[in-house]
Amino acid sequence: MKYNYSEFQQAIKNLQWSKQELADRLSVIGHEAVVTGEELDVTVTSNRKDCQNFQYLVFDLCGVTEELEQSNPPSGYSHSNVIPVSIEQVNRLLGSNLEPSVLKKLEKLGFIVEANGVRPPNFRTGIETVADIAEEVLRVVGFEAISIKELSKADIKVSPDYEKQLAIKQKLAGIGLFETRTYSFESNGDVELKNPFSATMPYLRTSLLQGLLVTASKNPYMKRVSCFEIGNIFNPDEQTVLEILLTGQKNYDHVTQQIIKVLGVTITFQPVEDTLLTASGVKQPNPVSAQLPIDKITEVKPTNRPVDLPQFQPVSKFPPLVRDVTLIDTEFDSSTAAKIFPELLFVEEIDNYVSPETNKQSVTYRFLFQKFESSFVDEEIRSIDQRLLKHFNNE
Repeated sequence: MKYNYSEFQQAIKNLQWSKQELADRLSVIGHEAVVTGEELDVTVTSNRKDCQNFQYLVFDLCGVTEELEQSNPPSGYSHSNVIPVSIEQVNRLLGSNLEPSVLKKLEKLGFIVEANGVRPPNFRTGIETVADIAEEVLRVVGFEAISIKELSKADIKVSPDYEKQLAIKQKLAGIGLFETRTYSFESNGDVELKNPFSATMPYLRTSLLQGLLVTASKNPYMKRVSCFEIGNIFNPDEQTVLEILLTGQKNYDHVTQQIIKVLGVTITFQPVEDTLLTASGVKQPNPVSAQLPIDKITEVKPTNRPVDLPQFQPVSKFPPLVRDVTLIDTEFDSSTAAKIFPELLFVEEIDNYVSPETNKQSVTYRFLFQKFESSFVDEEIRSIDQRLLKHFNNE
């Protein structure tokens, strides 16, 4: 929903914030806002149907901001049944030490605070439990009101499940697979959330495959994608599984044997259904996947820690320049290419063929060039092409 900044100025008597400050505050209280010129583009959290109405959006903002006063607050609304709650319960949930008088601050949000509990206004349909009340209290008092307490380090017990999953991740990463983490929510499934994060994804996932396919679709310039995820699925019972996705190879026997060796258990890959590929937009050829319950993997032992992990690298928002080069009976060193081409993001082998007539081997490599500050212009593209030709002609 888009609103002009002047609309907020008219609706709030004493608004002194800039457009950006207003957008930041709306985002802090749960309504993501972005400034575009004189407008604020506000995305309301899916469980706040009341804030689809501008008057109630402003009412919510003023309710959690003590210094703001709404010019024309809504009135005449009714209230739901009382939710029994005490400040002791709220403090226990928040880890806080708030005074009983804090509950009275909820009245600015339309609540009725009584001796034995709180009555939410009828337009706050998602307020049903003590935890919901505690969340509203936190929004009113602010995160800065919650003191930070250091956790005790005494008698720390390492989770065997964590150690096992860490070992599996390290083994798979050691043979060239990449770990990915995706959302636990999907558009359909067996377990529907009462208060979903997004109205378009109200179910808990029944498989990790869809998330891996989305990851592959977001990297269309990579022909070979080898990724995995360890996470929980709900069918409807909760289960921790390992899912692996491989793409871009004609034969997966070698990588399958590597995976079986490091996991110590047989794993079978199956082609991904065309309907799933179409829905996720995957462009890579020959995708296959395999799913395995974690409790079936028993032979993997934790490695010694600490582990030297690679550092996160920035991701460019500009499109890459893709060039495929086929070499016949020629050795290729990617480290040398990185020195010659500073714009080179990475090189991957995408095809390998040995001619039965000549017994010569041809290998095709995909070069991805990318800049972080802008797209490539024609002159830069010509320069890269010329350097590629010169380098490989010399080879």
